[in-house]
Amino acid sequence: MRHDKLSQQLELLLLLTENRQLTVDHLCRKLGLQKRNLYYYLEFFKGADFRVEKRNGIYSIPRDSKFISRLADIVKFSEDEVVMIKRLLDEADDKNIVIQGLRRKLSRFYDFDIIADDELRRTQAHNVSQLYEAVKYQRMVTIVGYSSPHSPCIEFEEIEIDTIQRHCKVAGEELSLTKTEFNLLYFLMSNANQAFTREELLSSVWDADVYVVDRTIDVNINRLRKKLGKYGSNIFTKSGYGYGFK
Repeated sequence: MRHDKLSQQLELLLLLTENRQLTVDHLCRKLGLQKRNLYYYLEFFKGADFRVEKRNGIYSIPRDSKFISRLADIVKFSEDEVVMIKRLLDEADDKNIVIQGLRRKLSRFYDFDIIADDELRRTQAHNVSQLYEAVKYQRMVTIVGYSSPHSPCIEFEEIEIDTIQRHCKVAGEELSLTKTEFNLLYFLMSNANQAFTREELLSSVWDADVYVVDRTIDVNINRLRKKLGKYGSNIFTKSGYGYGFK
């Protein structure tokens, strides 16, 4: 196998394990691939026992795929270890590039908000227990605020996003959002309770061939907050890191 092809395959594998919004065209531009070669690599991954998923036209490889999960097991921390790491990082200098990189890498694998919050962990455990009991005894259960990843709609309280009709409503009233504002809100809501750096937002929301500065992201975030009214505060700022939706 040629080394350049192996390099492209490994780069594609890395992109797919973190992919939330990169389309086939975006992946091709990033890697300098033709579509037929990209599809060939996807089939190659499937043949190698990687689980390749496609949702809303977006290809990804979940981290519980055969080889990725084995790699994760090698470097996986216990819950107590993750809590300790988070505490150490919280006490470190926010402006330190190495610290920022560590936070970014760890946040891709661990939900710090849940792990470090004892009350939230108990709530999650209770919810899982209730679902288990409902399935076991064939009871009816109502899940509030849930949206299937296969659904074209995302809902949070009175906010509703429809990706097919491309509209967003709050308390039944449609908001006037630009294409970028819509895509940004959709990305944040579909990845709730996670903080993303400006670089991650740029690569996930904006087209690869569009030049965008950090200030542009801040402006769009501020506009979204104003348009969302009382839900504007749900778009949170993580100091020294980026933005998220809770």
